[in-house]
Amino acid sequence: MMHILKHTILIALLFGFHLTSYAQDSTAIALDSAFAALDTADMKKRIEFPWAIAIEGQFESIDTQFDESFNIYYGLGFEYKRFLGGFYYRELTTDTQERVIFPSSFSLHSSSGGFYFGYRIIDRKIIGVSGRMLLGSGDILWRRVDNQEDFARDRFTEYKPEILLEFEPTIFTQLYLGMGYKFMSDFDIPAFSNSETSGIMLTAGLKIGFFYKYDDEK
Repeated sequence: MMHILKHTILIALLFGFHLTSYAQDSTAIALDSAFAALDTADMKKRIEFPWAIAIEGQFESIDTQFDESFNIYYGLGFEYKRFLGGFYYRELTTDTQERVIFPSSFSLHSSSGGFYFGYRIIDRKIIGVSGRMLLGSGDILWRRVDNQEDFARDRFTEYKPEILLEFEPTIFTQLYLGMGYKFMSDFDIPAFSNSETSGIMLTAGLKIGFFYKYDDEK
């Protein structure tokens, strides 16, 4: 009798272990299926919503007669699939002062604004390459340091084709490095010319917003 009871208990334990293993396997398969469904839904959502929007800040190096001079750009951009567009505002930043008319000192000020359009040439999960053209207009002036009076002022137009290498660690942030060539129309102020603000420009920037990827391999 005891012998039969021992065998019965052993069979029950083996059957229970088998049921437990089966339950664990079923749970793991269910979790894998759930995660796969979420990934598929997320990719479907990203592909089916082709719009993107971002605010942008860009630092641009310039080669002028002044030390520590650079441009700062602020932008609002929109994207539809691989097409880019938006608006920008630019300010010249420099602490250099010149004696345009002796003995007074003058500081140089320049700002401009306009729009841009472009196309994303390469678009992968975390890296991309874009080309764009900036078109705008603005003014440039010498301002007297002691009383903040504008001494000489003129307007100009600017064109800047550039190419950007973009890094996207998340769908909310995008870092980029760029190189372009800026063309500025002639302006007439003393001791400064458009040749000093035209030429090859190196840039670095940050975009914050919502970005959606369109990988051709998907």
